[in-house]
Amino acid sequence: EDDAEDDAKDDEAALSSEEQSTLNKINRVIEIMQQPYKYDMCMKCICPPETGKLEDAKFSCIEGSCPSCGMDKLWSKGVRNKILTTTYDSDTSEFVYSLNKNCRFASDEWLNEVEWRTYVYKEKPTVATHAREARRQAA
Repeated sequence: EDDAEDDAKDDEAALSSEEQSTLNKINRVIEIMQQPYKYDMCMKCICPPETGKLEDAKFSCIEGSCPSCGMDKLWSKGVRNKILTTTYDSDTSEFVYSLNKNCRFASDEWLNEVEWRTYVYKEKPTVATHAREARRQAA
């Protein structure tokens, strides 16, 4: 086991700063994808709110305009461009992804499709919101 740990450390030491940055982003993507619930995945993608609750996150984090957080910064504008090359197939009118042969982290696992969903926070009804809705419907 110690030899395996030493080999892993040697591999990390041999990484360029750009490769280390890519590896850090890959590890963040993996950490996000391993979360058991969508809520937890969302919490890993944003700047941590002071209360630790997603509903208290900054609007810019939820909206995707925060310069510091977001899955798009890790994936769309980060790791994907390093690991995959994108071409447009005019016959099928689709983008086609293939592995970037110049990236040491490119492996077939990155070609698996993942279904992305948007997290929507639904406010739990309160007596006040129920009364407003009842008045609105009665009008």
